[in-house]
Amino acid sequence: PQEKTMAVYDAVKPLIDPKVAPYLMSKVNEEDAKAAYAALVKFTEVVKANPITPSAPATTVSAGSASSIGEAAGKLAGASYPFMKGIDWLDGLWGQTVPTNPQKTLRAIDKMIVMGAQMDSAALKEAGMAHVKAIQNMDDKAMMT
Repeated sequence: PQEKTMAVYDAVKPLIDPKVAPYLMSKVNEEDAKAAYAALVKFTEVVKANPITPSAPATTVSAGSASSIGEAAGKLAGASYPFMKGIDWLDGLWGQTVPTNPQKTLRAIDKMIVMGAQMDSAALKEAGMAHVKAIQNMDDKAMMT
């Protein structure tokens, strides 16, 4: 649900220095970044229009919803790939810890875990495995594919 997603966002946002976004934008092609963001917004609209009800291991994602979400994910991947390729994933920024108090960080992580625990476990597992595959196929510039 949107309110739970926004709770995670609200918990994480204060952990990120406001200088990070402009710094990152200075390191990539702005048009690619805007195209990736627009695709992300469209993807969220499709996911919101096709809500997934949490369930036990068997997924409750209908074939129609899975197809719509898969198609939107493909469009997001296609639109964001040029942007993602333009990021210096080896930049020292990625190895830095979040500069805030540990309790704030833990509260933000807790919100992420709670939200994940309430999701459709089969769909979440599938998404997690896709990320594992991307990480395993990382190139020498740390770009995941």
